[in-house]
Parts: sequence; C-alpha cells; structure tokens
Amino acid sequence: MIKTQIIFIKFFKDKIIKIVIFNSDNCHLSIEHELKKFQTYTALEDALIIAKLCNCKMYITENLLNDLGIKITKELLGKALNTKG
Repeated sequence: MIKTQIIFIKFFKDKIIKIVIFNSDNCHLSIEHELKKFQTYTALEDALIIAKLCNCKMYITENLLNDLGIKITKELLGKALNTKG
C-alpha cells in the first residue's frame, strides 16, 4: 500500500461503514464522516486490508466469485479476515 492510502486509513478509521467488492479492480468504499457520506474506489488487496484494519462490513458480489472461479463462504471469509499474519 502506498503512503497516501495509509494516511487515508488512519484518518478514516472507524468511519468507513462498508466496502462493496464488485471485482478485483473495482472496490467501492462507503465512508461516513462528520454527517457526510461519500464514496471512493480502491483495488481488491487494499480493500481487504482496509476491511480488516477498520473492522467494517464487507460485501462481495457474485460477479467477483465467478471471476475468481471459487466459492467463498461467509465462514471461510471470516476466518481469513481474523487470521493474524
């Protein structure tokens, strides 16, 4: 992750309310900050890191699962996000 994204995470920690992952290139972040809501986009790898660091809700579309050619269960995803590396 580049330096600006690290600053982004620190500033918006606990203010990111959800991440919607459409595909590996298009992850939608919904941010609520001081009574305002706005959105931004990031790569899949960064979205997963942000979801873990900010402990926010994450939604994965069926398109991503089909693109990856795998089936991810809620339980498996939870284990992956809770793994300490």
